[in-house]
Amino acid sequence: MPAAGGVRPAGGPVVSGRRGAGRGRGAGKPRQAGFYGRPHLGRGLFGALQKRGLVASRPDPEDGRAKMLKISQLGSQLLNRLHAKLAPEREEFFAALSPSEYSTLCSLLERVYRERQAQTPSRR
Repeated sequence: MPAAGGVRPAGGPVVSGRRGAGRGRGAGKPRQAGFYGRPHLGRGLFGALQKRGLVASRPDPEDGRAKMLKISQLGSQLLNRLHAKLAPEREEFFAALSPSEYSTLCSLLERVYRERQAQTPSRR
């Protein structure tokens, strides 16, 4: 079966964390990664990924105080190998679904994911 909803492992920015960004809810905490209330987890995780060359960071063009992370070529290769290695387990897990049902499930999950990403951090 193809990757869920045709989603490819490599893509654009993974996360944008605001360092000391103003006051209010979410200030100084990584966005889009589920680390609210525990910013140290995000810094440690993404720092470890950077040290291994799996992600690269650059300043957020909209807010120079924030960093944007993007998966590196090495990270993309590793993720693609892992995705291929897990393919048999994924196929076994979804064996009860027809290809049409699998496609529908992936489309619905992707729609939920995109809606979630469109929400502002204050609504999460």
